[in-house]
Amino acid sequence: MAYDLNTEEKIKVAAAKIFEEKGFERTKNKDIADAAGINPALLNYYFRSKEKLFDAVLMDKIQTFSGVLFPILNDPNVALFDKIDILVDKYFKLFKENPHLAFFLMNELQNNKANFTRIIKNLPPLEDISIVKQFKEINPAINSLQFMINVMSITIFPFIVANAISAYEVFDNNEIDTIFEERRKMIPIWIRGMLQNNPVK
Repeated sequence: MAYDLNTEEKIKVAAAKIFEEKGFERTKNKDIADAAGINPALLNYYFRSKEKLFDAVLMDKIQTFSGVLFPILNDPNVALFDKIDILVDKYFKLFKENPHLAFFLMNELQNNKANFTRIIKNLPPLEDISIVKQFKEINPAINSLQFMINVMSITIFPFIVANAISAYEVFDNNEIDTIFEERRKMIPIWIRGMLQNNPVK
């Protein structure tokens, strides 16, 4: 059987959609094969197991995102506040284009932490990343982990509760988009405020 990169990519695209919608545990190989329009035997041929396919899908997402973002966050020549603006913009673009991704990531972190450990174990230590070093120079009184938790949570959490917002049926899609765009602009302002104030003793 000839190895076809187009088939491999088709499988990963289908798997990403199913994994995001159902989660790792509830996704069956047949679900992915049906979505990709292929024989289930091809999944084993290309990826050997659901775990290896999941790793490939997650690695693609991490590389797509971090490949653009991480070099900027780790560039000492880019000012801290510029990095924050870029970080927020990239997060919002990523999760708007992948509406199930935020909930999927949080769910998998809760239920299948080992999957993420395999993927991220080679990332550099938090303290070695340029954006963290710049943050500590501005306000060493705040733990750098608090800084990263705040940035991640106020950026990602709205996408996790987006379905709950929609369920109210008070806002239409245009109004929700407007709310999210307002939030995208406000988050860097909030982060600047955090950096300019010492934590409560």
